[in-house]
Amino acid sequence: MGSTMTEHIDVDTPQGNGPVRLELAMGAGRLDLNPGAGDKIVAGTVTYNVEELKPIVTVTGNTVRVEQRAEGFRSLHGKIKNEWDLKLGDARMAFSLRIGAAKGDIELGGLSLTDLSISQGATDFDLSFKRPNQVEMSALSFQAGAASSELSGLANANAASMDFSGGAGDLRLDFFGDLRRDLHVSVKAAAGNVVINVPRGVPAQANLSSILSNVKMADGWTRSGGTYQLQGNGPNISFDLKMSVGKLSLHSS
Repeated sequence: MGSTMTEHIDVDTPQGNGPVRLELAMGAGRLDLNPGAGDKIVAGTVTYNVEELKPIVTVTGNTVRVEQRAEGFRSLHGKIKNEWDLKLGDARMAFSLRIGAAKGDIELGGLSLTDLSISQGATDFDLSFKRPNQVEMSALSFQAGAASSELSGLANANAASMDFSGGAGDLRLDFFGDLRRDLHVSVKAAAGNVVINVPRGVPAQANLSSILSNVKMADGWTRSGGTYQLQGNGPNISFDLKMSVGKLSLHSS
């Protein structure tokens, strides 16, 4: 371990033709991510105490990448400090996030995300959309390790489809917000607990493909065979659920 260093991240939004793409990749540590970078695509600080963890920023065409090399975490011992505190800009962008065993606290409401892809390791992870996404999102993809993950305000993402996959951890999906169009959601979980919460008044259907018998339904949900249904009006949420073992809870509040 060395002395604590702080790297300032301040990247202009690319102005070339074609879509803008932002990629963030970090290892173990802590990530705080919020809106607020304005006309920058990403801005903030990375604080670390191992020289090999210095973030690398590259801009190639319309793609901006901020990363820590994976080899930087090999054979490291002691109290490692690796804290990312970043803000994202207002530009229309596709956003990709890959983190290792890092605790994530992320707010993406009010941005203009056309596509969102997240891969996380074995740690706690919180993601929210407190305000509606400003553009239509084609797809949201979330892959979790053996961790506890909570994603809320998902209706505000304004996505056409969402795909969630997890290992042996807990996954909570809250679909509060402004649901502007029909949404298809795929959930694949090898083990662990999955909680799905759909607001009252939003129509939803969930098809469960598994031998899972531990299913808990809140008031409002009904079951017919392997299909679970919630009555409502307006845009519809359809779920395809594939689970091996664990517990599924369907809530409505």
